[in-house]
Amino acid sequence: MTSAAHPAAGRRAGPGHGRSRPRTDAGSIGAAPLAELLTHPAVSGVPVVVEAPSEDDGHARDISLLCALRDGVLAGRATVAG
Repeated sequence: MTSAAHPAAGRRAGPGHGRSRPRTDAGSIGAAPLAELLTHPAVSGVPVVVEAPSEDDGHARDISLLCALRDGVLAGRATVAG
């Protein structure tokens, strides 16, 4: 049964629901490989969908980081300090 207070009650959670994930620059891939991916000619102009945390400024911070990596601003750095 679904209630107005909990519209998702009774529904199955999708993949990743309820799991926390590391910030973009704190994951196992790292900033340098992400920069390499985002600047590769094969993905030039391709829209990107990003899963980012919504707590604090996480979403805006991750988007800014990815844009900087794409634009070559942070290329070559293994990690980015928050």
